[in-house]
Amino acid sequence: MRLLKAGRCLAAAQPLGHLAAVAARRLNLPSDILVTPVPLHWSRRRKRGFNQAGEIGRIVAKALRARFCPRLLRRVRPATPEVFRTRAGRARELRGVFRAATRARGTAVLLVDDVMATGLTLGACARALRRRGVREVWAATATRVPVRR
Repeated sequence: MRLLKAGRCLAAAQPLGHLAAVAARRLNLPSDILVTPVPLHWSRRRKRGFNQAGEIGRIVAKALRARFCPRLLRRVRPATPEVFRTRAGRARELRGVFRAATRARGTAVLLVDDVMATGLTLGACARALRRRGVREVWAATATRVPVRR
């Protein structure tokens, strides 16, 4: 993961995407599922040059033979990284951060992220999608970080 995010080695997305695809196949997803990554704020994406969740999501969509929709969600304001917050603080920080496109209405969506710690980011994305009328939201990540409670 560090190689992909900090080292900007996009080839590292390949094995991570395959791990997330293996996890997604276990979910018994609907055949019309759309795959979308957890978005970065435009300022972070510009600084990094890519969205690691997007790179992984593209591989997941290809492996599942699903449609990849990288702009189904957008981050409307930046949030501080999760590692710098308590769980309650992070939950407050994520309120209203994500917006879903109106074209998401009535669809089933698989959210893809690179890493899950608390699950709060995925939850905030899912709420934004459900507010737009998405009928089902699923999630798959390449890695999981154990969280101390």
